Amino acid sequence: MTSSLDAQLDEVRATFPAWAMFRSDEGAYYATRRGVILSGEQLKMGMHRTVAAEDLPTLVELLHEQAKLN
Repeated sequence: MTSSLDAQLDEVRATFPAWAMFRSDEGAYYATRRGVILSGEQLKMGMHRTVAAEDLPTLVELLHEQAKLN
């Protein structure tokens, strides 16, 4: 990962501190809620413990969608 991508991912991490994030060797981005066990009701509402995206802007979009469900 380039330093530019590192900086961008660090910025997203700072914006969403409740999520642990990483970029896979294949280039996909993942975010997992830290220390949260979702209830059946939360899952039915569309909340996810982990979200994944092919690029960082899409991951950010997914995280914003998840934030709206809280």
